[in-house]
Amino acid sequence: MTRVGRRGGSSRPNVSLGVIPLGPRTRAGVENFYVYDQNLVRIQLLSGRFTVNAPGDVAEYLAAFAELSELAVVGDEARALIRDAIG
Repeated sequence: MTRVGRRGGSSRPNVSLGVIPLGPRTRAGVENFYVYDQNLVRIQLLSGRFTVNAPGDVAEYLAAFAELSELAVVGDEARALIRDAIG
């Protein structure tokens, strides 16, 4: 937290951290996914890891990422949520 709390922003311009506050969500799921670009998504499920590169499937994950990004808060608001969560 010290590092998150002190930094004004990412030292990498292509990286941002968003925090999704607790509350109602439009999507639920237990998988983690990583969007590498418009052509590749990696998915971590309870049962294993998968790579998705079919355009229609990638589009589904890009849409999910867009929805989650809309719910996320960044910057000072994200830092405040993190501070509150760890007490």
